[in-house]
Amino acid sequence: MISYLVGPQMLNLLGVAILVLALAMLGLRGFNRSLNVYAMHSLLLAIVTAITGYNVANMHVYVAAVATIIIKVVAIPLIMIKLVSTMRVRQESRLLVNAPTSFIIAIGLMMLASHMARLTMPGQSPFETMLTVGIAVSMFGMLLIVLHKDAVIQVIGLLTMENGFFLVGLILTGGMPFFVEVGIFFDILLTSLLLWVYLRRMNFELKSTNTMHLNQLRG
Repeated sequence: MISYLVGPQMLNLLGVAILVLALAMLGLRGFNRSLNVYAMHSLLLAIVTAITGYNVANMHVYVAAVATIIIKVVAIPLIMIKLVSTMRVRQESRLLVNAPTSFIIAIGLMMLASHMARLTMPGQSPFETMLTVGIAVSMFGMLLIVLHKDAVIQVIGLLTMENGFFLVGLILTGGMPFFVEVGIFFDILLTSLLLWVYLRRMNFELKSTNTMHLNQLRG
């Protein structure tokens, strides 16, 4: 369990900021804005990771924080920007429901996340608070995938969901084993490259990244 040397208030504040940014993504339709919010979201996650490394006095967690910045804040956004610049894609994604409805769904998911965190860590604030944030962010990422029709935004939803999983693992373990962290980051980078190939192929075949057009591939 993590022993907090840095005040829990700071971590709670960062957790709220991470949650708000993830919630904001649900109301965004523009690719560039969504990608910018994802990069800021990942930067805050890196800061939380670094603070956790300081609290547990584990250099491996510092390495994970640096890797988060390199891969999630820099590399993945550059890959996505390069991808979109080479394709003719809509600058705005279409939502299956309107923004107010998506926020209502998100509030319900947040309540569910809070309940799950209480069952896992009853009465252990701020652990419970950060765990709630991690679970909620994972759910918000999944909701992004479901609500958006454009595959590019869905990729951002997948990456956001992974951010939530990472935060949950960080809180539950107090810093995952080093080789596990390295493996996760390589998996993320490889997944991003595979999605890059998939989106390029989809755009080449359908002249669009709208997933509603995938039924055109049926024989």
